[in-house]
Amino acid sequence: MNMVLIMTSKNTLVAIDVSNVITHKPSSSAFSVASSPKRRRIKTVTPDAYRTFQEQRNNRKQQPDPEHSEAGFSVYTFGDLCNMDFRQPPWLLTRLMRVNEVAMVYAGTGVGKTWLTLSLAMVAAGGGRLLDWSNDTPRRVLYLDGEMDSSEMSIRMKQLVKGLDCDPEALKKNFVLCPRQMQKTITGNFIEIETEGSQLGILKYAQEEKFDVIVIDNLTTLSGQLDENASKDMKLFNTFLLRAKQLGIAILVVHHQGKGKDSGPRGSTAMTATLNLILKLEPSTQERAAGDKDAKFTVVFEKNRGNVDSRPLPVCVTAIPKDEFTSKEQQQTEEIDDLTLMVDPDADSNAERAKRLLQSGKYKTQKELADAFGVKQPAISKILQNAVAQGVLDRDYVEKCFSRARNASEPLITVDDDEPDF
Repeated sequence: MNMVLIMTSKNTLVAIDVSNVITHKPSSSAFSVASSPKRRRIKTVTPDAYRTFQEQRNNRKQQPDPEHSEAGFSVYTFGDLCNMDFRQPPWLLTRLMRVNEVAMVYAGTGVGKTWLTLSLAMVAAGGGRLLDWSNDTPRRVLYLDGEMDSSEMSIRMKQLVKGLDCDPEALKKNFVLCPRQMQKTITGNFIEIETEGSQLGILKYAQEEKFDVIVIDNLTTLSGQLDENASKDMKLFNTFLLRAKQLGIAILVVHHQGKGKDSGPRGSTAMTATLNLILKLEPSTQERAAGDKDAKFTVVFEKNRGNVDSRPLPVCVTAIPKDEFTSKEQQQTEEIDDLTLMVDPDADSNAERAKRLLQSGKYKTQKELADAFGVKQPAISKILQNAVAQGVLDRDYVEKCFSRARNASEPLITVDDDEPDF
């Protein structure tokens, strides 16, 4: 694998090409680290310099010569379009995201953004499977990390590689990390994604190294003077997304949620204009047992231009059980647990339990149902929403249950009485 560490010195990004950084041990999912750095420089790029670079390396399939407007933009007749070979871009992750699409994962602090995003990037780079999505064609991934402790990132990758069923050799070759924490200088600026120099520099490097995917983790820490609440500033960021689309490079952006519990991505709504896919992570409504350290959240599809299956996915990050033939001594000496992201097996029980309680006819309001459930009212609201999304309940049926409970003169609902056909 070539791990590229990019740092800034005035207008120059210095890249360290580290050979054999991650070596997989066949006996376990652990990785060992060794380095033999070779320096090379990646300069910020002006528009004129980038255009020259693009002209020199543009070896795409010959297309009909377009007419040109006075402004210099390419235009095409309908006949030109009919003669072009337009094909559906291949899947980056089957049934989730295609190559050249742009997506966002957002959530509040500590919900699980990095767990999901890192898993998506690893499956894209090393093949494998994650939840409902899979990848049989490993692709080149550039992961730009603006804040996470690099040792923690390394540990998480070691923990996840087995559960994601990645090809270790493909992952070593294709996953490239650019972490702020491992830069060799604190002077100057790191990546400022809203500036033209950073945008063209990153895209030029991505073309040279043939990256298929760029991960931005996260928007706040990889921008300089960007005002998230200003529409005009977010349009600068959208320019980067549109440029990547033109080059056929997929982008996955990690961002924070606004202050309210029902808020969307923090800042101006202009940032979502060009996105094909938006995934919101909501905290799980499941109560954790004592000592349970599993991360739990629900993946909600807020925007989905790809018309893929968009049912909410209740997810938990949990340890993979040890092999039954592994001795206790071996288990105690292993440094870390292998982890996997899986559909939360307890989530369906929440929906079914809510259904049974509603059918009892005892609860007139969500507040009463929440008390019986042993959770707060916002939690029962999410449980009902998930039950509706999963097809366990119908929204009108839920209201009907509350209404009948409020009117004691009507017969109580039994399991088979007036239940909709799901």
